[in-house]
Formats: sequence, C-alpha cells, structure tokens
Amino acid sequence: MLEFQNPDDMDARSVRQYLIALMANLKQIKEKQKKLQEELTLWKNRINLAREKGRTDLEGAAVQRVEEITEQLRTLSAEEAELSREAFRMKTRLPAAQAETSKTVNTDLLLAELELLVGEPDTLSRQFEEEEAEAVLKELKKDMGISE
Repeated sequence: MLEFQNPDDMDARSVRQYLIALMANLKQIKEKQKKLQEELTLWKNRINLAREKGRTDLEGAAVQRVEEITEQLRTLSAEEAELSREAFRMKTRLPAAQAETSKTVNTDLLLAELELLVGEPDTLSRQFEEEEAEAVLKELKKDMGISE
C-alpha cells in the first residue's frame, strides 16, 4: 500500500507520478477483486455440492473458505475506496501543480507513464494480423492466376 503524500509539497511531475502509482494500485486491487469473486463463486458452488452429497465436513471447510474470501474482499474494497479518494484528491491538485511549473512535456516520460497504466503495446497481434493478411493476399493472387 502506498504511503499517502501531501499534494501541497509536490510539483506537477511528482503529482503525476504519484497519481500513476495510485492508479496502478487501483488496477491491481480490481484484478484481485475479480479473481476473488470468481473464487468465491467456486467455493459457494462447493458448499452446495457438499450439502447435496451429505458431506458436512467438506461443507464446513467450504463455508470457512467463503468467509475468508469475503473478508479479503471487504479489505480490498476498503483499500480501493481509500485509494480512490486519494486519487481524486491528487487529480484535483494536478491542474494547480501544472500551473506552478513550466509547460514543457517530456514525451519519453509521458509514454512510460502511459505504458505503466495500460501496458506495453501488443506487437505480437499486429505481426500475426500482417502475416494473415499476406496469406490472404497470396491466396487471392493464386486464385486470380497472378504470380508473385
């Protein structure tokens, strides 16, 4: 978990970097929540299966696991709310911080920050699309009797 910062002591670059870190943490929390929700559904189904089979020992263990997952989800939800409030606070501070600093833009830093938020570009899919297009074009040329 990030240690919250005082935005009044930060310049625009620091606010942006901190905001990016907050957003990355929020993204991780959302991913964890999604996985835990899937796990929760699985364990709830296991409770029903244990009941159907009359296996109270398995049912009890599954109920305990559901309770653990539910508590983890509550904790993550509280962290998410806290990080969201902090991100909102930083977003409102960013325009003032930008006004205090010069208007130069470091494109390399901006690209790195963007990649941190959304991930690196998917070049593999692009390569496959190009190969597929070439294969289709080659097949069309073959059908039309055009040699390469």
